[in-house]
Amino acid sequence: MNIETVLADLVALPPQAQEEAADFIAFLRARHAAPGPAGPDAAADAAAFCGLWRDRADMADAAAWVTALRRQEWTR
Repeated sequence: MNIETVLADLVALPPQAQEEAADFIAFLRARHAAPGPAGPDAAADAAAFCGLWRDRADMADAAAWVTALRRQEWTR
């Protein structure tokens, strides 16, 4: 498949089908577009809830905190 064949096939379609093909191409371009650079508002740490546990010394090592919590809560 090459560009010339695709273009010839597109031109051979009726106008309504050409519009549908153009819409589908626009959909594919949007779906596969490279994400733009994230601005300061798009960063996850910009959300207000991200600072919720900032001053908790017991959560300095999150993995250790979760492990200890699981040991405490999951014992029978």
